[in-house]
Amino acid sequence: MTVNGQPAGKIDRLLGDAAIARHSIRGLWYEREVTFDAVLLKPGDNVLTLAIPSGPVNNGVIYDYVRLELDESPAEPPG
Repeated sequence: MTVNGQPAGKIDRLLGDAAIARHSIRGLWYEREVTFDAVLLKPGDNVLTLAIPSGPVNNGVIYDYVRLELDESPAEPPG
């Protein structure tokens, strides 16, 4: 995954539910969280790119929405 062309994390543990291969309208619902540094964002428009690794034609992701949230909790000190 990239944000404005900069690496921003990796989405893994994807489930193979055959929804793409069978042209299905139903699949397994699950949520993935990717945390990235807010400095990758800029005022105005931003571009989030999801890249699917090469593989069979049914390799992919079906999604309904992508949600962006800001974690405003204080950062924990290292250690």
